Amino acid sequence: MRCTFDLLRPAPVRPLDVQTEVVREGKRIQVVDTGLYDGDVCVAACRALRMRRGTASPAVAEDPALPALVVPPPPGEPKWSEAARTFELPGIMGAYDARTPVDGDPAWPTTTWLRLRATVVEGTPTPAVVALAAAADFVSNSANHAGPESWTMINADVSLDVVREPTSDWLAVEVRTSFAPDGIGHSTGRIYDESGFVASAMTMGLVEPRS
Repeated sequence: MRCTFDLLRPAPVRPLDVQTEVVREGKRIQVVDTGLYDGDVCVAACRALRMRRGTASPAVAEDPALPALVVPPPPGEPKWSEAARTFELPGIMGAYDARTPVDGDPAWPTTTWLRLRATVVEGTPTPAVVALAAAADFVSNSANHAGPESWTMINADVSLDVVREPTSDWLAVEVRTSFAPDGIGHSTGRIYDESGFVASAMTMGLVEPRS
């Protein structure tokens, strides 16, 4: 499955309308467009490409000629404190437990383990793929080597390619970010559950000095 989210406007904190249309219905591939509306104004849009699941797969999951994808070390120290969660960080951060790899392993400097604390829809269990999509947003600005205290990178989109649904609550997001001299940023990330690789994500961002 692939989902591409376009973040068109800030979403207000009030009930919003969801409009969905199946634009292609096939035996192997389905394409669905979804819009999130505040009245008549679309604040976010998503196109999802869904692929039929089969019953067979090659015995070798990864190309043996390439370096193996290694699952990051398990969750270790908290990435932010309860005090920071309450008073300093943006509201979305309060919905997550965040931890660095155990022992602060220097081989994983831009990796964070995340666990969603809140439900996305009140009173409804959050599907694993929805938690995965939420974690993908952390690919933006999670590896800001320019210094997040001086520079922001607001992402205009999120693209998520899912190989399989996660089987654990904890998800590791491993991120690499590049900046162009004209204020354009680009981040790519690999996402793992506790068993292995599950998805990749990518964002484009606007880089600006923090005021």
